[in-house]
Amino acid sequence: MKKLSFDYSKALGYVREEELSFMKEQVLTAEKFLKEKNGAGNDFLGWIELPTNYDKAEFERIKAAAEKIKKEPVLIKQLKGIENGRKITKISS
Repeated sequence: MKKLSFDYSKALGYVREEELSFMKEQVLTAEKFLKEKNGAGNDFLGWIELPTNYDKAEFERIKAAAEKIKKEPVLIKQLKGIENGRKITKISS
């Protein structure tokens, strides 16, 4: 997992460095809970693995559907119900 960095120099007019130090401890604690998958709400952490652990077959179906839609502009017109700014009453294929 990549590290997230935060340049807080622009925030110093709004937040004191002591507050940032305090937040650092809270962030590290939250990171630990997330990595270890414990703490309140631990059964709702599937999003953490989503970039690598997803339904690849479903993703392929979505990409195939997108390619089909790109090749069928009439379908898009039907979905939008508009052709050249006017309502379509009859679609010809």
